[in-house]
Amino acid sequence: MPTFLRKSPKRYGTPSRLCEAARRARAGAKGAKCEASGRMNHSGESRRSRDSRVSRSDIMKQILPGIWQWSWFSDEKQLDFNGLFLMVGEHKILVDPPPMTAEGRSFVSRNGPLDYIIVTNRDHIREAAAYQAEFACRLYVPDADAAQMDAKPTKTYKDGELLPGGIWAIQLSHQKSPGESALFLERGQGIMIVGDALIGKPAGAVSLLPAEKYPDAAKVKDGLRRLLKYNFDSLVVGDGASILAGGKPAVERLLGVPS
Repeated sequence: MPTFLRKSPKRYGTPSRLCEAARRARAGAKGAKCEASGRMNHSGESRRSRDSRVSRSDIMKQILPGIWQWSWFSDEKQLDFNGLFLMVGEHKILVDPPPMTAEGRSFVSRNGPLDYIIVTNRDHIREAAAYQAEFACRLYVPDADAAQMDAKPTKTYKDGELLPGGIWAIQLSHQKSPGESALFLERGQGIMIVGDALIGKPAGAVSLLPAEKYPDAAKVKDGLRRLLKYNFDSLVVGDGASILAGGKPAVERLLGVPS
């Protein structure tokens, strides 16, 4: 029985008045609930909507033939940090892995064994060391960044090196770190994978990091022009939204190069 009825039942008089009082109490509670819900929606998003968004982004989803992606949303950067699971030939590879759910790790295990993890720059080590131990695989990092990374790589790679699975390493000059690298796969119409070299924001376009992140911001675009020597349609980014078709024209627009 509701508390207000237990404390003073006589104050409401007849049963019809009791029913009316109960209806008013329920209506008031419903109104308060709606008001609170409205405040959550107005301020941004409720916990339920945030949780559902995080769950959706954590799902391991196939974005291209042989390439799966999962994401971890960074509240600080307001961006998705993306990780990749590649199945190229007989090789199984992770790229720049952020945290994975148990379901994601199970997916990798079922489709393994994992050969190696590749990191594109010193700041994309993310969960690589933890997954190196969990999956008992090798860890490849850029040679020019290795000394600045808190990890024990199995191997360092250099510019122009062909990595297992047919992945070409492309070192980009004048970027945030000296070892910043892109990865190129000659599959389909060409796939270019980048770490911090390009940010997928806004969706359908690419942008750069803030100028203060670079040793010499005036030279950044010069270093990125090297990407245009490769033929690719898909641009897969470590941060933000990838461009699965029309990736190279998006880079050309950023660099001011006619298509």
